[in-house]
Amino acid sequence: MTATTSNEIAVRIFQITAGTLAAFFLYYGLDVRRKDGAKDFVAPVWQKLMKFCSFLLVGVAVWITLSVRQLNATEWLDLALMASGTAFVAAAKHALGKAHTFTGQYLEKPILVTRGIYAFIRNPLYFGVLQCELGSTGLWRCASRGISKAFSARNIVDIVLRCRSSFLGPGRRKR
Repeated sequence: MTATTSNEIAVRIFQITAGTLAAFFLYYGLDVRRKDGAKDFVAPVWQKLMKFCSFLLVGVAVWITLSVRQLNATEWLDLALMASGTAFVAAAKHALGKAHTFTGQYLEKPILVTRGIYAFIRNPLYFGVLQCELGSTGLWRCASRGISKAFSARNIVDIVLRCRSSFLGPGRRKR
């Protein structure tokens, strides 16, 4: 097995693991269904915007993991941080049960949850989401290495000059 093949296998395992984490996060963290007894705290249009932005961020995280081509130890640590965050979010949602509402909604008769993960951490949902965001930020750093090569100053100048010459046409070029 060559180094390239083992790297490709590691990248594929990494991407499958990250995709699985994203699926768990979507299922547990972005439960956007309206619960019985939930009232609107903000206008529904703002709730829809929040849901769209939430799904967009998860989509960007998935795109980042799919664009990874080389792996270092830091990318695996970022993925572990995201896995830990997803576990916190799943545990918090499990402990909350029907007491959870999506952003912009509230329950008429809320209950204080002190069991499960809430017995140890005051806000495990925020803590878990923060871990996922920090992990995906680290992955963005990895993906941006390839993006920064594509958008280096030399490449941008070359693209601008090509566009300029094609826009002005061959007879109008300044020499």
